[in-house]
This record gives sequence, structure tokens and C-alpha cells, in this order.
Amino acid sequence: MENKQTPDNAGSKPPAQAPANQPADSQPLQQTTSPQPMPSQNNTQNGDSANNKPSSDKAKLYTILVAVVVLLIGVSIATYIFFFSPAALSQRAANEFINAASEGDSVALIEITDETSKDGKQFLEQVASAVEGDSELKDKTSENDKFYFLYKLSGAEKNFVRLVVEKQDGKWMVSSVVFSDNELALIPGDTVDTEEAVATESTPEATPTTTTPATPTLSCLTQDDYKWFFYDKKPSTIVYNDTYNPDTYTSNAQGSMFFEPDSIVETSFASIYDDWSDFSSNNKSKQWKFRLLGSVYLAGGSTYANPSSVEFSNKRANEVKRELMTRGVPEDRISIDPPIEHQNEYIDDSQSAEIYRRVTVVIDPTCNTTTSPSTGL
Repeated sequence: MENKQTPDNAGSKPPAQAPANQPADSQPLQQTTSPQPMPSQNNTQNGDSANNKPSSDKAKLYTILVAVVVLLIGVSIATYIFFFSPAALSQRAANEFINAASEGDSVALIEITDETSKDGKQFLEQVASAVEGDSELKDKTSENDKFYFLYKLSGAEKNFVRLVVEKQDGKWMVSSVVFSDNELALIPGDTVDTEEAVATESTPEATPTTTTPATPTLSCLTQDDYKWFFYDKKPSTIVYNDTYNPDTYTSNAQGSMFFEPDSIVETSFASIYDDWSDFSSNNKSKQWKFRLLGSVYLAGGSTYANPSSVEFSNKRANEVKRELMTRGVPEDRISIDPPIEHQNEYIDDSQSAEIYRRVTVVIDPTCNTTTSPSTGL
């Protein structure tokens, strides 16, 4: 048999060898772990800031949005006040009217007011003639959805003009014009006549001897008093009756308010009401009464008016009464009389149609200078 010898070191691990750059008998280097640095406070704060940054951006954005909304609301309110509020729109209508009147442009006045009646156009022509010149707004106010403008005129035939602006059919328009040599009240009916001012003047009084107040005595109208009934406020060359008779009423001072067909809406210029209220406020110490007479048409030779026509005529008269009362005319100074019966008075069809759509206001003096004035009305 073949004898195999196994080396002495067979099956044992070979001796460890030292690294080439280290002596064999040197001890191996111990491995040390460096301590990790602790996070600093600054790093922590930086992290928190980074986390809070989106929240801060949102707050800024919200603030900006709120500021923009507030700004837009403010601009909208300012725009409304200066351009679209009733005060602004009425002022614009008054400016447009007074500018045209100051230039004497009656055609523009007719277009501005949409005036169609013959009387209204004639009146606007008179306005253009009387107001032509320079104008300056002296005062303005509003009451009961109406805006009042008082202008001082220079270089014009008249010295003052008052405009009333109100909303009609969705549009702000001048509804009344009154001009005068003397200063006008800003609101119609606010004037106090001289006699009343003297009567209410404060004076020392003696010890009263009676407890029953004296009934005030109202004097009779004079011809000069009628001037307040008309737009120019000038004494008329016409001598009006100082008594009233239904058969001769045409000789009394009077005016008419015309209406649209089958309607209680007036077509005449509303300043006529202001003229009539001026007469009332300037003649408080005088005896007089407004008599309102509607108008009906007796067709085909009829001798009586259709009851429905009479009723409708009285509705128009009541509308005139209401307008006068809103302007300060006392109710006891107004009476509604039976309507006037017309029988083909006019040949011109267009004029006759208009004449039946009117309410005539007649001044009844209720006393005259040849009789002793009575107390009251």
C-alpha cells in the first residue's frame, strides 16, 4: 500500500499576515466612532419657519383679496352716488334744462321735456326767452321724491328760476318751471306774504281783557293779487271780475290743466300747479276760492252729458285738487263744480278733442271792494 503523509499543518488555519504597511508585531488600530453633532436651535427655528411659510402666504393673499373687495365696493358706492343716485340723476336733468334755457334754445327744451301740447311748447318758448343769460345754482333740496333747484340769473329778463325734477316713466325730468323778478321759495308754497309777516310779528301785549280770540278778517282780492296766479308774476292789463257767476266765469282769472285721452295723467306742464300754489301762499289773508270745472262733450245735439263722462271728468278734477293740496293749497279753498258742457265749440277737430280733456281752475273772489269783507270764506 502506498504510504501518504499528511502535513502537520494540514487542516489548520494559516497564520494571519500583517498588513504590508504595518509591522507584524504591532497592535491593530482600534476603530472609533465620532459623535454625531446635536441639531442646533437655529436649525430647529429654520425648520419651523419653513413649515409656517405657506400659512403666512395665505394670510397675505387673504388680506390682499379683502382689500381689493373693499376697494371695489367703495368705487361702486362712489360711482352710484356721483352718477346713478336719484340726487345725481335729478341734478343732471336740471343742468341739461337750465343750460338749454340759458342759451335761449326752446327747441332743446321741448326735446328734453318731451313736450307735445301746444300750450306746453308755448310756455317753454317763454321760458327760453325769460331765462336766456347766465345762471348760478343758489340752493337745492329734495322732498317727497322731488328735487328742487333754485337758480340766480344774470343778464336775463328774469332774476330767479326754480326747477322741480321728478321721475316720470322711469326717467328723471323737469316737471315744473317758475321764474320771477323776485326771489322764489325753494319749495313751492313756503313763501310768506308781507301782510302775514306783519301780522305774526312779535309785539308787547297788554293784559288780555277777554278769553275769546278774535276771528281774523280777510280782505278782498285786488287786481294786483291776480299776478301770482300766472307764470310771469306781472300785473295783467286784463281787468278780472271781482264776483263769480257760473254763466260768466270766463271773465274771471282762470287757467286750465289738460289731460291725455281716457286718462287722469296731465299733459300740461306741471309748473302750472306751482303758479296756482304761489297765488294761494301769497294771498292767505285774502278771500278767494278755487273752483274746479271738468269738461264733457254733448255729442249729437244731446241735452245732457253721459253720466260716465261726468264721473270721469270729476276724477280729473279731483286729481287737480290733490296736486294743489300737495303744494300747500288748503282743502277749504278748493271746490269741485259741475263740469262744463261743450257743444261743438270748435271747428278744428284736433283742438276740440283737446278742449274736452281739461279741468279749468277759476278764481272766485268771494268778496269785492264794493262790499264789506266778511270773516272767513
